[in-house]
This record gives sequence, C-alpha cells and structure tokens, in this order.
Amino acid sequence: MLARFIRRWHNGLIAWRRRFVAGVSLILLLGGCQTESGSREDETTMDFRHIARVYESIQSFHNRPPRDLEEIKKYLVDYHTDGLVEEPEKVLTSTRDGLPYVIVLGAQFGAGMQDEIVFYEKRGADGLRYVMTTGRVVRKLTDEEFRRARFAQQHRPEST
Repeated sequence: MLARFIRRWHNGLIAWRRRFVAGVSLILLLGGCQTESGSREDETTMDFRHIARVYESIQSFHNRPPRDLEEIKKYLVDYHTDGLVEEPEKVLTSTRDGLPYVIVLGAQFGAGMQDEIVFYEKRGADGLRYVMTTGRVVRKLTDEEFRRARFAQQHRPEST
C-alpha cells in the first residue's frame, strides 16, 4: 500500500512538472510572437526626455536650473559615457528641421504654470513643432498655437 502511494505521488509529481514546463514554454512562445502593441516614442520626444532628465538632474543637484548650454552638454557627455543617451550633439539637434533645439534657460520643471514651454524645435516640420512644457509634457503645436503659447521665463522666440 505504501509502495502504491509513493508511485502515485511520484507520477503526480512528474505530471505536475510536465504541465508546468509546458505552461512556461507556451508563455515564452506566445510572448516571443507578440507584435509591439504600444507605439514607440519618436526621436524628438526621446531627445526632449533626455534633455529634461539632464535639466532636472542639474536642477536637483545644484538647487538651480542649468546656467548655460555648456552645463547641459557636460551632463549629456556623462550620460553618453554611461551609455544612457546618444551623442550629445545629436540629442540637442532636431532630426526634423536639422536645427538645435531651443532651451529656455532659467526655467524650472514643476514650478509655476505647468504648460509653459521650456524646450522647442526652432522651425519644426510640416507646420508643426514639438515643445516640452514645465509639466514635462511633449506636444506638437501648429504655427498658430506656437505663436499663442506661453513660454517659461517670459521667453519670446526669435521668429514665430
């Protein structure tokens, strides 16, 4: 009787292991066959997120926003060395219009109005410009929306 119990227990254990391995294999197989369901962020949005991370790092570490573009570049070089971002010049330049992004120095994320523009494309493309607000939101604005937008530090774009 004890031998029968041990045999059943052993057979049950083997069956459980087989079901477990089959289940894990099925999950891995199905996981490998999935298509990318979420849309990947475009290059400009990723650039803005990298610049924002650097900007906030400086703001947090020094208790002030970056003083100049060189300070931002220095941090980007460190992030690039650590493999977190691409080359600094590439991150700071729009692939859409080929011009450096405009960064409003002196602005602080999370302070004041949450919809003031901190970074933007100088010209944009196809009548749209990417902007990032102090609320860390990346949006595309038409030329008209851009002209009516509020900017951090009472900044005014050179040409609108």
